[in-house]
Amino acid sequence: MFDESYYLNYPIDYNECGEIRNAFADFVKYEVQGNYGIMNRITGEPITPAIYSDINMLSKDLFEVQDSDSYDWYLLDNKGEPILGRWKEPLKKNKKS
Repeated sequence: MFDESYYLNYPIDYNECGEIRNAFADFVKYEVQGNYGIMNRITGEPITPAIYSDINMLSKDLFEVQDSDSYDWYLLDNKGEPILGRWKEPLKKNKKS
């Protein structure tokens, strides 16, 4: 169960006025006791546990997540896996707790 969910969107281009245009993602940010996780909004399956203090979408397949303990930012792919090798250890450790 989760407390609430929020649609995620990501930037796709600029309109004629130079403002960013966004597209709705196939993912939502869900909240459990003040922490957030990523869920596939089509299937309802969680992609990550609710262990982050914030989540943003940078593109169709790229998330930035903020660790709720260290407040460091990390990049995840659309399967919830860390993008850069040096960030794998802290994220995997947090997922087990």
